[in-house]
Amino acid sequence: MKRNNESMGSVFLPLRPLLVCLILFFLQVPLSGDERLAWESDLDSALKKAAHRGKPMLISMHTSTETACVRMLNVVFGDRTVRTRLKDFVLLPTCMDEHAEVVADVDGTERSVSVLFGTVDCKTLVANEKAVRARFFNSSVVKVPQHLFVDVQPDGEWRIVEQKVYELSKSRFVDLLEEVLVVHGALRVGGLPDHLKDLFETVRKGALSKINSIESVRGD
Repeated sequence: MKRNNESMGSVFLPLRPLLVCLILFFLQVPLSGDERLAWESDLDSALKKAAHRGKPMLISMHTSTETACVRMLNVVFGDRTVRTRLKDFVLLPTCMDEHAEVVADVDGTERSVSVLFGTVDCKTLVANEKAVRARFFNSSVVKVPQHLFVDVQPDGEWRIVEQKVYELSKSRFVDLLEEVLVVHGALRVGGLPDHLKDLFETVRKGALSKINSIESVRGD
């Protein structure tokens, strides 16, 4: 399977603010307040949710022993603008190691959860990391922090639309999230109202070679 490791931002930059607003409105993606992030508990559930809700999936890969990972989770993911934009994604957390946990209220139930993610425990995070590694990576080496963006179609077919390794600043991360939303909207242009299709076809033509280079793979 081919992976697209280059940023798609240059293709969509001039129209990005308008396109993001249109995508959020017409795909009915809600923007809510600064609430706790809704991390999914396992890969298969995340894929099904992304397909059902028409949202792109973000797989966030970290380790508790890497300073850049901890900084991104605490600083970047803790930023209000970032957290608001993350509502537009189905979020799957992974971590390569078990680390400190605290007892927290999660959906009305007290449970032990990771200090880094707050709603899932360390065993779940490690299990997710293994599942993601088996599904998306050919190599046994996975660099962190890493963020993998996946488009999942209603029939379960998925494709990687963006993959970023290493630490990102808050502003660059927000830009990346918006770029992925635009690509996700362009891939789903067939489901948009007719009066918006011409606009997105213009975007698609500019990125046709890049989008077509992403090999579609049907999920298990």
